[in-house]
Amino acid sequence: MSSETKWLTRQEVAELTGYTTKTLSNWHHLRKGPRCFKVNGGRYRYRADEVRAWQVKHQQATAA
Repeated sequence: MSSETKWLTRQEVAELTGYTTKTLSNWHHLRKGPRCFKVNGGRYRYRADEVRAWQVKHQQATAA
């Protein structure tokens, strides 16, 4: 199994989660939602494993 981190764009995270890129951007500024990182060129990326973990946690919280 590869130990290399898979990075997702904000658009990819939007497609996976169903939230808009604008919502993800707002959440970043409010320190909500999945954690993102600023990379070269001022672009933001999300770790795929962290997005999946955030989705699981979010689904459990809304189901409770």
